Amino acid sequence: MSRRPTRLTLLALGIALPTALLGVGWFTASLRERGMKAAAQRQRLVHSAEAIRAAVDESLEDLRRREDARPFYLYNHYYSPPELLALNDPIAVSPLAAAPDDRRVRGYFQVDPAAEGAGHTVRTPYEPIPETTRAADKNDDRGVAPSPPGSPQARAAELYALVMRDGFSDIRAQSFGDAGAAPGRMPPSPVEAPPDTLIAQAVPQQAPLTTSLNAWGNIQQQDIVEAQKGDLLANERVQKRGRQAPQTSRNSVSWGELEQQQLQQRKQVQQTNNKRPAQQQAAAPPKTRPDPPEVAPGPAQVVDYTPMRFAEVDGAPLLYRVVSHAGTGSVQGVVLDRVYIEQTWLPALLERHLADEDDQALRPSITRDAGTCALALPISTKLPELMLCYPSGADEVAGLDTSLLLQTGALLGLLAVIATAGFTINRASREAEELAAQRAAFVSAVSHELRTPLTTVRMHAEMLREGLVSPERRARVHDELTRETVRLTRLIDNVLTVSRLEAGRHALELAEGELSSQVERVVESQRDRVERAGFELIVRVPEEPVIARYDAQAIEQIVINLIDNALKYAGGDDARARELAVELTRAGAGVAELHVRDRGPGIPDSARRRVFERFFRVKRPEDSHLPGTGLGLSLVHDLARAHGGDARVGARPGGGADFCITLPCEPAA
Repeated sequence: MSRRPTRLTLLALGIALPTALLGVGWFTASLRERGMKAAAQRQRLVHSAEAIRAAVDESLEDLRRREDARPFYLYNHYYSPPELLALNDPIAVSPLAAAPDDRRVRGYFQVDPAAEGAGHTVRTPYEPIPETTRAADKNDDRGVAPSPPGSPQARAAELYALVMRDGFSDIRAQSFGDAGAAPGRMPPSPVEAPPDTLIAQAVPQQAPLTTSLNAWGNIQQQDIVEAQKGDLLANERVQKRGRQAPQTSRNSVSWGELEQQQLQQRKQVQQTNNKRPAQQQAAAPPKTRPDPPEVAPGPAQVVDYTPMRFAEVDGAPLLYRVVSHAGTGSVQGVVLDRVYIEQTWLPALLERHLADEDDQALRPSITRDAGTCALALPISTKLPELMLCYPSGADEVAGLDTSLLLQTGALLGLLAVIATAGFTINRASREAEELAAQRAAFVSAVSHELRTPLTTVRMHAEMLREGLVSPERRARVHDELTRETVRLTRLIDNVLTVSRLEAGRHALELAEGELSSQVERVVESQRDRVERAGFELIVRVPEEPVIARYDAQAIEQIVINLIDNALKYAGGDDARARELAVELTRAGAGVAELHVRDRGPGIPDSARRRVFERFFRVKRPEDSHLPGTGLGLSLVHDLARAHGGDARVGARPGGGADFCITLPCEPAA
């Protein structure tokens, strides 16, 4: 026992440990080299991504500056430029009403606050307000009438549906104030009401410029058209109103200043509502038509502009700002075409930027899912959802990865060999020690098993020789001599059979015969011995013949060894515990099962796989005094296997053990 740890320690220190340390050092150096080159490669990719990001940001910033420079009134469908001097001149249509000249732009919209805080009004520059405006009221189920794809009406409907989504609620909430008489809902269509009523409902007298110029332009255009047709009243209204819209000047304010304006406006509204009588608050707005608004000459009116800024709402990138005048602010936005930007514009920009780059590792793709990328970097600070996806294909790093993979495999293989060798040596040593201990126990058991019958035979022989046995006891002594010699013969047969099986020299003499009669004959030969031991022997065999090829002596050894095992461990004071049953059955086509069942303590689950091993005995304190060599059940197992069958053990219902031997046989007729 003391030599095994010394051998294993010398093996680990002399061979295994230096080999493992050498392999780990080699792997660590390769890993460090790979890390350094991977860091350099990553730095190259980061520099490339920064250059691309700078180009994308600059182009998007140019777009932002261009849209930021547009006057607020261009978001109306009609507007009155300074060059309109005569009645015959048509009123101008905003350039934004045409299809965008920049394909990155999907369209324009404006969100106005409605009168008396009734909601928000969304409109676009693509057609006059009465045909496109819808209030931000979820109870208003009227939709925009279907229009041909690509038409201004279709573009207006598309933008309206987009801006009215729940995701745009924060953008819509940026508009503030009271639009005066501006309607919160769409006015009656021309079929439902005459133009005068339509004009009266659409034109406020004192509405802020950011919300009233669109209605002013619509009325102005309608009056000009009517005047050109000869309508004197329309001509009078145009002359009285004037051809020029109020002149405005731009005042840039920060988003923080805008928030202060919004807060101040909300406080004023709250104070006004608190002072207003309840009946006045509930009074309906007057339905009489006001006089057409006049445009009096005077200094330019100041309109506050916040700078345009980027956002992404419900997957739609956009630019938006707030323009405010007279305590009222409107949101003006530019919706960008996400599909065109991602699938056309950005790939074309990448291609131009990387035209001279041959290294495939520096040619990224564009994605929103960074999970498949070796390295993902943002493509723009203005489009945070889009990433530059670099593949894991850098040549020098990929080569190192292959080498590192091989080294990892080699190192793991080396460690596995060392571990396997140590485990094998340790297991072989342990098995050798266990086998030596089992053999020692076997020798001791066999010596005891041999000495016991030999002692009995010698004692009885001496007693017979000296005449110490009375005539009436002589038959009993003869029976004991016969029984002990049979026991001695059986023990020697088992040892010799096991020895021949281990050496591979035991050949079965198979012959075709009737298995039921053979089993029954062997069991009946043991009945007297079983009953003298106080057991009840029960035998059950099929009525129809069971034809099989078997070795008669081997079958006898199987049955006798199983009976011996039951007699040794079963028993007890309970009469039911003294029952021993031997049964032969058919278990299917070509299979016969021999069961030997007892009412003993049974075999624990943990020992059922080892109970048929050489020299193995279940360790129970109450059975430590019982004789045995540990060969009987292993011989049963080996002989069953030699016949092409098997041996197993299970629990008998109601308590005890059930040993089952399967043997091949001919199918039943």
